[in-house]
Amino acid sequence: MTGQAHQQLGPNGPQDASLYKYFAALNNKHGVRQDMEALCKFVRETLFYAMIHDARGSGTNPNDEIMGENGKACQIFVHVFLRDKERIFNTELLESTMEEKENYLKYLWKEGLQTRGRYNIRKALSNEKSAVYAGISESFKSKCVE
Repeated sequence: MTGQAHQQLGPNGPQDASLYKYFAALNNKHGVRQDMEALCKFVRETLFYAMIHDARGSGTNPNDEIMGENGKACQIFVHVFLRDKERIFNTELLESTMEEKENYLKYLWKEGLQTRGRYNIRKALSNEKSAVYAGISESFKSKCVE
């Protein structure tokens, strides 16, 4: 009974009540700040940690959730490269099936995790991370000078 009375706060029923709650939440600066802190903590401690943790792994576990052969990053790589025929340059695969191409791309991913030097995926991620941090740092420096 109280649920029905609560839903009919506005003239348009539950929709007005929902909008009121949404706008009230947006105007609660303290609540927004606390939730933004929780969001940033989640990104730092969960998402970033998962990427770095998996990226630092040996790459031999195909079931690593992100970087492994069956991980999300590999699945995205395979999906993108299978969709665009111009992405695979190996001429041996011109007349191959999708399954053969998929297996080849998974092989490339696995090699990229295990190889040393230029074609190492973790090294490429680390270089990109460093470039992003340098760009952010430079952006803050230029804003402080103005």
